[in-house]
Amino acid sequence: MEWDNKALSEKPAAYVVNKIHGGGHAGAQELIYVEDDSQGRTSYAFSVTARVFDGSYGGSHYSAGMTVIDRDNWSLNMSGSNNRGWYWLCGYGHVLNIRAFYNPGNEKYGAICTSDGGKYNQSRGLNTIAIKMEDTSSTSSFEGNYNYLVPSDNAFFSNGGGHTVVPVDENTNLSLIVSPKYIDDAEMNRFLQSEYGIDTSSGGPFDKQCSDNTNCSFSYMSSSSNPTISRQGLRSGDALNSSSLTRIGIAKVDGNGSIEGEGFKWLVEEPDCQISDPQLIDLKNGRYLFGYAQFQCISDNLSYNRSSAKNGAMRMLVPKAYYVMEIDAELNVLQGPVKLTKYGWGGLDEPVFLGNGKVAWSYIKNPTYDNYGGGKQNVWQAMIYHSNSAN
Repeated sequence: MEWDNKALSEKPAAYVVNKIHGGGHAGAQELIYVEDDSQGRTSYAFSVTARVFDGSYGGSHYSAGMTVIDRDNWSLNMSGSNNRGWYWLCGYGHVLNIRAFYNPGNEKYGAICTSDGGKYNQSRGLNTIAIKMEDTSSTSSFEGNYNYLVPSDNAFFSNGGGHTVVPVDENTNLSLIVSPKYIDDAEMNRFLQSEYGIDTSSGGPFDKQCSDNTNCSFSYMSSSSNPTISRQGLRSGDALNSSSLTRIGIAKVDGNGSIEGEGFKWLVEEPDCQISDPQLIDLKNGRYLFGYAQFQCISDNLSYNRSSAKNGAMRMLVPKAYYVMEIDAELNVLQGPVKLTKYGWGGLDEPVFLGNGKVAWSYIKNPTYDNYGGGKQNVWQAMIYHSNSAN
């Protein structure tokens, strides 16, 4: 819907961009607007996870689609040599979440998706994280580029996933994910040494060590000779244990979303607590604001239950604390982390760049667990972060 210089009380112009099936909704809907690119195009991109019907294939599937609308003539082109967007197949399987982005350098829309992917050993319970760009090789019959794997037990319960992509330039994007450290170091070292002859004594994240040849997480899990990963049940259980702790990583991927030759750098790991809800935004001064939230901890000794137990579920969903830091495009930490005492954000929020090293977002006041007011929390506030590196 558009209000062209009209009051919100006026009837807007409306255009149907996607007819999605109602019912259960697992992911997010997003709308991106780009005005007058170098080719003179003005467009919208609409992304959604839902049950999608595809007339070309004569069926439907719970997946993720991206519709690109030519705003100049309100038209779509979902097939052919100049296609934009796709019906489904952002990632393999049923897509849990999709987060759209636009790279102004190559003038392409894209998305990072988390699915219940069965492409790599279905029985092992793995979600796949993929990035798909709009181009002639990314039609509805081709999947995106796979970046990583995270444990899951179905499309709705997962320890981690893809969160956002931030463009650096025409050929580079920063891919932000959450994942548990789900392969034991000793077992991964054995695998790297025996299968690839890699000397792991020098340290460093194992993802980087074998990234020039293959993504070691993929190759490890594709081999039936390797043991099934032991981890805590995702739905319920006793108190949280170390197999369910999470970490947050960023990788430099190319303009098509491929991670080949690169690995994730794990910027935040905690020995006691789960961490998630990361944020990443370009400050436009060679720095990026990176934020994350701390959730349930092993030391809390609470029941680990995502879906029913009051305290367990609340601790899973409501952060205990928020932190921010500044990094550069090479993923070096330049400042922080700094703990925010009265401020935070929601898991699907995205900050907005205001200029001169400032970003802003809006969320409920004091959103941490200690201040949580449940559905009664109705006091909102606007937050502005101003980098010390800018005047």
